[in-house]
Amino acid sequence: MAENGEGEQLSLPEGVGEVVEMDAEAVQEALDKGDLVILDENEVDREEGDEERQEMEGEAMEEGAVEVEDMACAHFDAHEAPVYSVALGKTEKNSSIVLTGGGDDKVILWDMKDESGCKIFDEFEESVNAVSFSSDGAYFAAGSLDGVVRVYDTEKRELVGSLDGPSGDVEWMQWHPKGPVLAAGYGDATMWLWNAQKQQCMNVFSGHDDSVSVGGFTADGKSLVSGSLDASVRVWDPKTGQCTHTIMGRTFHQRSIIAMHLYPDITQQLALTGGEDAAVCVSHFGTGKIIGKLQHHKDSVTSVHFIAGQPFASSGCVDGMVVVWDLNTMKARQVFNHEGGVTALQTHAAHPSLLFSGGVDGAVRVWDVRTNDVEPQRVYTGHLDAILAMDISEDGNYLVTCSDDRTARLFDLKE
Repeated sequence: MAENGEGEQLSLPEGVGEVVEMDAEAVQEALDKGDLVILDENEVDREEGDEERQEMEGEAMEEGAVEVEDMACAHFDAHEAPVYSVALGKTEKNSSIVLTGGGDDKVILWDMKDESGCKIFDEFEESVNAVSFSSDGAYFAAGSLDGVVRVYDTEKRELVGSLDGPSGDVEWMQWHPKGPVLAAGYGDATMWLWNAQKQQCMNVFSGHDDSVSVGGFTADGKSLVSGSLDASVRVWDPKTGQCTHTIMGRTFHQRSIIAMHLYPDITQQLALTGGEDAAVCVSHFGTGKIIGKLQHHKDSVTSVHFIAGQPFASSGCVDGMVVVWDLNTMKARQVFNHEGGVTALQTHAAHPSLLFSGGVDGAVRVWDVRTNDVEPQRVYTGHLDAILAMDISEDGNYLVTCSDDRTARLFDLKE
């Protein structure tokens, strides 16, 4: 006999709920007859994931939400927690590869051309919040809240080594544009630089008073620029580790810097930053001077992005607004409504005037910054929760997104 949740006795069919001891011969006989089935652990996890997604869809319908059209050409759902980071292969050889990192302490490599499916890397002890391919695609790296950056061989699909930094969280990381050198910012206010191929630390950069929340290499790889929760931007010499410029003050950010983009052409030595003070600032990392402070948003600026080839910059905010700025006048040129907090901005690789915004509504909207049209050119849907990161392929053919709904989705931009 067994009890239900209310303590009542239930009658079970004979043999159900009993522990049966079987020797090897009996087990094989039961398998042959189909009376016994051995469940694969991965299959159990996959079934549980499917059930959880169905529950999410059911909850959305109960709350009266509009059914979401899934416009993705492929979706990846092996993660068991929110997917925080995503990257697409950067070379023709690995253009079919999608890389994701999640709150389940795993990195998953998905090869759309490989029928065997995905490769799971579970060496991490905490959530993986940063993934990236090297410029030549030979390596990929993943950074975690356990403070460790791990480097993998893309072709062999195996771990090359671990880059042990401080005990603080990995906030971001970026590969050098011309070699196997990797930089990462940490929650303990430091930034580290490694030769990833040899797993050797090349430099440690200290000077910020709070977490190094954003950063990266300049287009020529000759400088590093970092932004911090201490409301400052610092410019560094990667070879000496010396800070060459500190950008801060009353005409700059007054609260934490949480977004940064460096101009993709070194001839324009500009840094674009967004902060919790609702401000967008433009600075010159070559001279350390503040160019302008742009104000229109009413809440934290979560994402910023230059529009290559145009004297424009863009910013996305918790208030749901996407603003395109004219850098000649330092004034707002266009204001778009994403219809929900903006979490990510990126431009199309082949057509940089097309600006993509991802948001907490689970959708990606595409805006044309050349026109006065305030309506999106296209809306990509499929996620059931907030988009946390996105990436566009180098050829501009694909968009990949990851979400709080535990999935990553691939959209065909050619359609």
